[in-house]
Amino acid sequence: GQHSKNRERLRYAAHRAHDLAPDNPPIIDTVLGLKENQWEASKSRMADEIGDWSRVALENKITIGIKPHADQAMNSPDRALWLLEQVNSPRIRLIYDYSHMYIGGFTLEDSLKQMLPYTVFIALKDGHKTETGYDFLLPGDGNTDYPKYFGLLKQLGYHGYLGVEVSALLFRRPGYDPVATAKKSYRNMAALMAAAGIRSKHS
Repeated sequence: GQHSKNRERLRYAAHRAHDLAPDNPPIIDTVLGLKENQWEASKSRMADEIGDWSRVALENKITIGIKPHADQAMNSPDRALWLLEQVNSPRIRLIYDYSHMYIGGFTLEDSLKQMLPYTVFIALKDGHKTETGYDFLLPGDGNTDYPKYFGLLKQLGYHGYLGVEVSALLFRRPGYDPVATAKKSYRNMAALMAAAGIRSKHS
């Protein structure tokens, strides 16, 4: 039953994407859920379900990006690429989010080189480990080496979108101010992009 609901939700999202931008509909960004220790038992079923998603994406002329998540079943470049290989559809691609790679113990350079050829969108935020697990920060508020990050993107020929992601761990806090957060994120990223010698088309 949940599989059917997921399919219908994706179909609805695809229709809204075309309503928003008929000539260039946005990518649908999602994660796959389940826990890390459920990977082996669930990976074939996950591949089958994503295969159904790919047919929804093809019918509706949309691209779905799936993101490896630090505490979920698909939590590594290898697992993400395995799923892509099983599904074998240009309509299913990856979302790259270094904060999840960092928390998972993967280096920026290695994970980016593995995933970038299949990546349609990059989510920018910082992550750090805590005594009880991990936390997420706005990009530029953590230890990510963004000049190196942006330099690698330039070196590897990435020309797609980068978007700031505000984690639920941040926006659910009391007193969260979305406008102040957007302004701060822009200031952080503009300065770091300038330090890397990169100019946004929209700046």
